[in-house]
Amino acid sequence: MSAAARRWRPQRGPLLLVGLGLALLVAVAIPIVSMGRMLGGAPPLSRDELAAATPGTHLEVALEVGGPPSDGLITGRVLERLGAGRYRRTDLQLQASLAPDTPVVMGQREDVQAGAVVQVRGHLSTARAVLADRVVILTGAVQVE
Repeated sequence: MSAAARRWRPQRGPLLLVGLGLALLVAVAIPIVSMGRMLGGAPPLSRDELAAATPGTHLEVALEVGGPPSDGLITGRVLERLGAGRYRRTDLQLQASLAPDTPVVMGQREDVQAGAVVQVRGHLSTARAVLADRVVILTGAVQVE
């Protein structure tokens, strides 16, 4: 092997750093995009929007759960969305009815307990409770002020 061939070696360091950077970007971007898709398109209703909603309205609402579910009912304080991942407690309480087959996303049914933050999608009943068709666990992924 000639001296010139021995001197020239491709630099693997920068290429390796670029590859690792791209892998890290993908590892962070995929969960963020997936979470956004799981939450659906509609943001949770504000306190005033919920107060004005009529029975039969299909809605999404964020709740801070007040206690463990009892006979499929959870009671919680309505949270208003301030921005991406930030919520504020309101003075409005709301119940949500979860059937045994109601899907729970980003967690398990056991995660619905006192202090948990959830986003409930469903229809508003005549008793002013949400008949849930999906629950997304937001605990740990959002900040409540």
